[in-house]
Amino acid sequence: MTRPTDTQRQKVYDAEAKFTPWSDKAKVELTVEQAHREAVKAAAWLRTKGLRVTEPTVESIGGRGGSYAEWSGRIGFSKVRPLRWILLHEVAHLVRTGSVPGFADAPDDRSHGAAFCAAYLMLVQHYLGVADAKALKAAMRKTGARYTPKRKRVMTPEAKAELAARLAAHRKPPS
Repeated sequence: MTRPTDTQRQKVYDAEAKFTPWSDKAKVELTVEQAHREAVKAAAWLRTKGLRVTEPTVESIGGRGGSYAEWSGRIGFSKVRPLRWILLHEVAHLVRTGSVPGFADAPDDRSHGAAFCAAYLMLVQHYLGVADAKALKAAMRKTGARYTPKRKRVMTPEAKAELAARLAAHRKPPS
């Protein structure tokens, strides 16, 4: 099964790295053991909110960021930048997108989709505070990263016909 193209990935990365003034609490460096304890605790907290989350296991990796394996729960945590906000980003990947509030009818299966961003913002607000969550949300708006479900407009056939008639009245006749 192929996943949908993740058009939000770079927008989320830019929001995190370029536009979010992370607090000192967010920039705390964690050991792998501390990261594992925090990831397990974060997953348990998400479950209390009704989200389905794969149980995390954290291991050390090279590189600057992190990695994850959604179905196994493996989180690769960087030795170079072992920051708390990066761990929360990786934990948010372990959430089943259909369990995120508002996304049950419209799951967003992209790895950095709107459901991921909603879960990520929940984690940031709970573990880092309202200021970091507001800053990240503002940065996501600035980069165009979605964190809310797309609204579906439910219309009766009569309402659709009325809108079509209004549109037709304003269109130029074909020449």
